[in-house]
Amino acid sequence: MIDDGFIVTDAIRLDEAANEARGAFEAFGVLPPDLRHPAHTFLRERAAVMPFYGNSVDEVAVAREDWIARAILPKLADEAIRNALIRGELEVWTADATGAHPRDHRVLFSPSECSWAATFATGRYQPVQGQPSKPPSYMHARLWLKNKEWRKFLARLLEERGGVAGSQLYDATDASAVNAPSKCEPHAGTPSSRGRPLGSGYQRLDEALLEKMAELLTNREVSSITAAAERVADAAIGASFDSKVRRLQRSFSARRKKGN
Repeated sequence: MIDDGFIVTDAIRLDEAANEARGAFEAFGVLPPDLRHPAHTFLRERAAVMPFYGNSVDEVAVAREDWIARAILPKLADEAIRNALIRGELEVWTADATGAHPRDHRVLFSPSECSWAATFATGRYQPVQGQPSKPPSYMHARLWLKNKEWRKFLARLLEERGGVAGSQLYDATDASAVNAPSKCEPHAGTPSSRGRPLGSGYQRLDEALLEKMAELLTNREVSSITAAAERVADAAIGASFDSKVRRLQRSFSARRKKGN
């Protein structure tokens, strides 16, 4: 598969946009409406018969919820972008030697044409079936979203999902693709890392709260990680009290395992 390295002016690659959305969904955690999603029901039933480990009942429960969250949240983020692309709410672009080109969503994303998982993973248009003998120019092409349109969509998505101003959390998520090259010309492509860099996003915002949880446990003011998370959750950014408690539990347990 050849990538000529052409870019679209003021745009973000689809795979980077998908990673950014997944990170934002992680920050809010699993919300009450997510519990009604068929995938959540399936994952919870599966988790009920899977082994999870920890030093206490609390930690086992946290590990189980963490596994469910890590499985369902990327799916929900991808689903939101997929629906927007199918509706044409997000316009997708490709680029070649002649310049940047907007693409008709009714052609690229007609039913059963696009392999969504592969397309989000690679950032290229991947068909469900093998390519035809004379493939159209968009086949396996790098897909882009205009930055302005993407930022507006993601901010609205965060506001709808979390009930807070999108920029309040959005400013803390990885937006490295904002500084993408501004001309449609070949460039030396370098693979982007998946996800957000360490220290970005809600992890940075929660750091002080995790310190407070450690202090509460050390001073024996609370008897469990859950109780410590409940004491500080009101100060965290998130959509609901329960989702913030679960996120803090996961972060604290992961931090403890690393010896911090």
